[in-house]
Amino acid sequence: MSDLDRKSIEPIALTFMGEGNIRGFQQFFKRGKLPDQKIKESYQEALSGALSAEGGMLCVDGSDFVKKGSDSVGVYRQHCGRLGKTENCQAGVFSSYVSKKGYGLIESDLYLPKAWFGKEYAEKRIQCQIPKNTEFKTKNEIASEQIRSIIECNKFDISWIGCDAAFGCDHKFLKSLPKSVFYFAATKENELVFLEMPQMIIPKSTKVNGRPFKHPRPSVLAVTVKEIAENERIPWEMTVLAQGTKGPVNAQIKCIRCLSCESTTQYGNYISPGEWIWLYIRRYSDGKIKYFVSNAPENTDRSTLDRLATMRWSIEQCFQECKSYLGMTHYETRTFQSWHRHMLFVMIAHLFTTLLRVALKKTPANHA
Repeated sequence: MSDLDRKSIEPIALTFMGEGNIRGFQQFFKRGKLPDQKIKESYQEALSGALSAEGGMLCVDGSDFVKKGSDSVGVYRQHCGRLGKTENCQAGVFSSYVSKKGYGLIESDLYLPKAWFGKEYAEKRIQCQIPKNTEFKTKNEIASEQIRSIIECNKFDISWIGCDAAFGCDHKFLKSLPKSVFYFAATKENELVFLEMPQMIIPKSTKVNGRPFKHPRPSVLAVTVKEIAENERIPWEMTVLAQGTKGPVNAQIKCIRCLSCESTTQYGNYISPGEWIWLYIRRYSDGKIKYFVSNAPENTDRSTLDRLATMRWSIEQCFQECKSYLGMTHYETRTFQSWHRHMLFVMIAHLFTTLLRVALKKTPANHA
């Protein structure tokens, strides 16, 4: 919570504890015996008490941390969302909660690349104190486990799940979500949908001696969501999504009901109709277009979908505030426990600022 430029261990120790306490503070993070799980549970109880409200949304997203060295836990040359390219970095998976009362982070997990489970990383796994029973999980599997755990703990009033395209394009992930909630998920421009319910027909072979077709094909063609955005027969509607610091946040929206597409093979080369969904397309003032899908019921008001479009960005606001003011990226720790402990302390600090906002009746900026 200080005004130090760097919120890592050494400058904090030098400023507030004296030069002789640097090593002790480092050891505290590395192997200090704290009931981390109980602290996290108490934190989540406090966060719930401050923010939980009807119609809340649970959001999941990844956040990457650039690292120069190769000795920190989970460091690997992988896609770095922050830089938009492959880079030496650590990757975390986070969950946040947002309601009409505000927003805050609930959970954080470090993603360990598959290479870290190979023989060549055996020594680093010991040095970084990775628990022996740790198994490889994809980011989407980690996010799915976080969602299930948070909903099962029943601390938060959750009606919706929000996520970016890395999760929203994964139909397996979307199907894994609890049935007690609906999703509002970003997707990519090449996502296929049906505009009407097709019949599934096994076509006849056009060759005299050709092998018969095995897989049924849809009677109408699926289209990409980009094609729908470019279709002039489906008009754009100007909508006020929210009130920002500089006035109303206006957006051009296309919103239609359609059918999701599912693949009948593991290769994705045969498609069939899935469930009815909402396709929500937003065009920004600079011409950039974002695509979202939701399994919200057919009778869902457009105003509700507009609200969800702004709520989904709350986790990005959490990252921005934690990285800008609370030292989220300033850690110099290398071990598994240290990384998670640092993130937990950052989340607690962020909750403190949230409680101050509530006490002072300050509304955070809306960057929808």
